[in-house]
Amino acid sequence: GPVTSDYLLYWIYPGFRFSKVFSAGFQAESFQLTRTDGGDPATLYTWVGGYLKATVMERYSLRFSAGRNFTEDSDYSREYYKMNLVIPLGN
Repeated sequence: GPVTSDYLLYWIYPGFRFSKVFSAGFQAESFQLTRTDGGDPATLYTWVGGYLKATVMERYSLRFSAGRNFTEDSDYSREYYKMNLVIPLGN
């Protein structure tokens, strides 16, 4: 099969912080195959939706995102659900 050489992954999370604990906003994320040997470059997914985030003790956070995949003919599903957990190591 084709050998994948380069990817481009980018995302943006603009939002509003309601309190020290809760924030919510918009999420857009895209993952693209930019160079491959024996194949064509392609956008693998383009996710657009919203998120809700909870932050505890100003260090730990949990973000849940959900929305739609706008890339046609994608191997990924039409909807997405994503959860991020941040636990910093060290001080």
